[in-house]
Amino acid sequence: MRYTHTLLALSVLAVTAVLPVSATTFTFTGAANALWTDDDNWLPDYPGTVILEGDVVVIEAECTIDGQSIVIHGGLTIAAGNKLILSGGGTIENWNQCIVFGELQLLSGTVLTNRGITTVHPAATVTNAAYLINNDGLLLNHGTVLNQSGGFQNSGFAQLIHATGASWTNTAQFDNGGIVLIEGTGFSNYTTFQNDGDLTITGQFDNHGDLHNNSVVTIQGLLTVTGGGSLLNHAILDVAPSGHCTVDGIFNNFVFGEILHAGALVCESLGLFTNQGAVTTFPGSAVNNFGFMTNEGPILHEGTFTNHGAFVSHHIVRNEGAIDNHGIFTVEPSGDLQLKDGSHFVSYEEGVLTIK
Repeated sequence: MRYTHTLLALSVLAVTAVLPVSATTFTFTGAANALWTDDDNWLPDYPGTVILEGDVVVIEAECTIDGQSIVIHGGLTIAAGNKLILSGGGTIENWNQCIVFGELQLLSGTVLTNRGITTVHPAATVTNAAYLINNDGLLLNHGTVLNQSGGFQNSGFAQLIHATGASWTNTAQFDNGGIVLIEGTGFSNYTTFQNDGDLTITGQFDNHGDLHNNSVVTIQGLLTVTGGGSLLNHAILDVAPSGHCTVDGIFNNFVFGEILHAGALVCESLGLFTNQGAVTTFPGSAVNNFGFMTNEGPILHEGTFTNHGAFVSHHIVRNEGAIDNHGIFTVEPSGDLQLKDGSHFVSYEEGVLTIK
């Protein structure tokens, strides 16, 4: 009989061990105050600082995480019209799902690390005055992100997708070692954007600061470099046939840089372009210069180049397309202008052509 009871007890334990733990939705109501750690603010009870897989936390009142470290293995949702504030050196580490319909504020000294999926919905706002890290995660921005006085890091296999209709204003360091896809307009950089991964622009990127490329930038939409801004290319800059680049600031293609141009490039009157690397312009591409261009590297030109400003070459320019000069076109003694049979080169009456 004792043997039978023992088997029954073991059977009950075995069944209990394999039964799934029911998921719980924890709702922050703010009934007592705005502190995450106060039990009286939660229904049905306090979730703690580690949100288990399957569990979901919903923020339905203003909530402050003050110095605690929150780990999300389940889900975190900030409801519309509500706010979650991270302060006092606190941290949030998301391994699964974070959804922002309301507002997320990261105050100085805090860190949010995304290793799962974080979605910023339309009408939602994320304000970063600390450090926002997307490490092997996916960050989908459909709302507004203000990267203010902290920094943003996109690393590993991480992806940032800036969707159509979204807004991203960057006034702090932006380091990309993963993938950044800018699909919409409203992405503006006012400080340093360091690209060591893949940056693809199918929408619009307005650069008022310094855009450093050490890897691959693909322009299928519009990249503007405003006065005071700079585009500094040390690797591959690929302008697709649908791509358009407007430069009213500084554009430097350094020694190991390579520009593959199949779209449209406009160097405005205050624009300064310097090439020390390699440039290839493909058939169907267009370059319009109203500023100042200096060439110190090889250029293979197969598209259309219209010069209204000043172009000075200290290296080889091989023309297999069309060049129309209405400004100042100078080939220095160290330079060489090669015209392939069937190519087009005209220096008009108002233009000045000097070959030394």
